[in-house]
Amino acid sequence: MSVLEAIDVSKIFSNGDRELRALDHVSLAVEEGDLAAVMGASGSGKSTLLYILGGLEYPSAGRVIVNGVDITELSEEDRTMFRLYNIGFVFQDYNLVPVINVLENIALPARLAGRRVDLNEIESLAEKLGIMDKLYAMPGSLSGGQQQRTAVARALYTRPKILLADEPTGNLDSQTGMETICLMKDLCRAYGQTMIVVTHDERVAGMTGRVISIADGRIVEQDGKSVSCG
Repeated sequence: MSVLEAIDVSKIFSNGDRELRALDHVSLAVEEGDLAAVMGASGSGKSTLLYILGGLEYPSAGRVIVNGVDITELSEEDRTMFRLYNIGFVFQDYNLVPVINVLENIALPARLAGRRVDLNEIESLAEKLGIMDKLYAMPGSLSGGQQQRTAVARALYTRPKILLADEPTGNLDSQTGMETICLMKDLCRAYGQTMIVVTHDERVAGMTGRVISIADGRIVEQDGKSVSCG
């Protein structure tokens, strides 16, 4: 069953008299429970695709269906609320709020959605991610790996159906990056979530069950074999 589907999606950016076609009639279906990687050169359209799949950007044409809902037909306000309940994001630059601590950062999406925050659940997630002792620390005092794990915890805490990650290992050293991906993969498996990760790292892509190659705004799907984190 497809939990996410892009149907004939295009994205055109205008710069004065010039137009850049970042995505060119892309169609893609992602099944529930898939762990997929999107790979491509810089400027290929992979991050644009991720942001459109997650409702952070509107396509110029086409439709995006997430969990049975056409998010391209939603208002900005409705789309924001839909994301809070259905989609978790992990960004390369973490996007943590610097003036609140780790615990508050993790709980933020749930609070914005008007949901009750369960401290025990946050502590359990933090323990799995190895940041239990950092819950009351400020983001600026954390290492890059700890900040990224905080971002992962924030994305996962609301138990979204889909986790989208844009170059989540890009600012991390090799070992920390692989450890982070392993944790994300294990937690998505445990929670029954679908994960799509944009990456330039073939080792990261090799740990997923599916690789989607993109070039010049068009995609080519390739089946792959998932590599164990053990």
